[in-house]
Amino acid sequence: MARPSLPTLTWNKSSVYEYENATTTDVLTGISASVAASTHWNVIDFNVADTNHYFVEIGPKASTAGVGKQRLVFAAQGTGSFNSGIMGKGGTAATRVGLPSSTEIMCLYAPEGSDGSKVASFPDNTGGDPNIYGGSTRTMGYYGNSIDVDGDALYKVWIIESAEVICVAIEDTTNNKEYGGIWGPMWIGASTSTGDVDTTDRIYGGAWVGNGLGAFWSTNTDFLNDSGTNTFNVQRTMCFNPNGGAEIYGLYMFSPGGNRAPDSTGNLISRSGLYLALDVNHFAHDTKGDGTLVPDVYIGTLRQIRMGRDFTSRIVVQDGSGNDEAIVWGSHPSTNSDAVWFTNS
Repeated sequence: MARPSLPTLTWNKSSVYEYENATTTDVLTGISASVAASTHWNVIDFNVADTNHYFVEIGPKASTAGVGKQRLVFAAQGTGSFNSGIMGKGGTAATRVGLPSSTEIMCLYAPEGSDGSKVASFPDNTGGDPNIYGGSTRTMGYYGNSIDVDGDALYKVWIIESAEVICVAIEDTTNNKEYGGIWGPMWIGASTSTGDVDTTDRIYGGAWVGNGLGAFWSTNTDFLNDSGTNTFNVQRTMCFNPNGGAEIYGLYMFSPGGNRAPDSTGNLISRSGLYLALDVNHFAHDTKGDGTLVPDVYIGTLRQIRMGRDFTSRIVVQDGSGNDEAIVWGSHPSTNSDAVWFTNS
């Protein structure tokens, strides 16, 4: 059976919002400003005035079946505290990720979050699942997107967006660290069989950068590989079971090139001088919150998100005719380092 044929995504990057001696409310303000000025996404709700908790809720403008109800909530603790029930599931044991400190940022992803209304109440402290939208809505709960943002570093916030998938980059320029992540129907499955894809032939999930490692591709603990622990500040890459339901799979990528990372001295450049970007394939290695199932099954290929030649962030790669081919999110803010490329084909 053929692989799903999904719409081709076109990527845009936002302006950069800079905050000297940044706090969590600054970063959330930067996310809100980036999304408010975007082509494909909306700010649903934003509140940094309530000192109890701070948050920004975003969703897509598109009404396309399967993507229009997506919701992301970025949040930070103020003078209040979070209930552990809102946190995402950690390893295979039936436990949740640790709560953040008062200066850490976290994000929740819900693919069918809402028909348009904002969060009914924030945060949901009723225990159970972190289902802030009610009903049977699937959610991945909150996972970490930073270490301490406590007023001693320069942060830059910007987004790379398409109609269905969004990347939020949170850059600690002072300490040369990248945080943030990618969320949405971001994989193309093996086939259109019901065992291989979720609704509308898509696979929904996300990738969280939790501890700001200075490389995206160098080891299995880096970006786009799931850490499989109950720790707050680690890397997460997860999807919902493509066969439907609310099971959450932790993912590892198949390592291309025998674990060799791309570099700026010639790798991923063809003999004719073309820049290359490699597909990233993922397989499921565990089931979050369930100690009985270790799937080890193929999930799919990242959708127009590729492992590319080393660059700094925000580089736009063009072809010989001046057409934009990719937007680069580099793992280091000022030097060429292994990078994620968001490609227009």
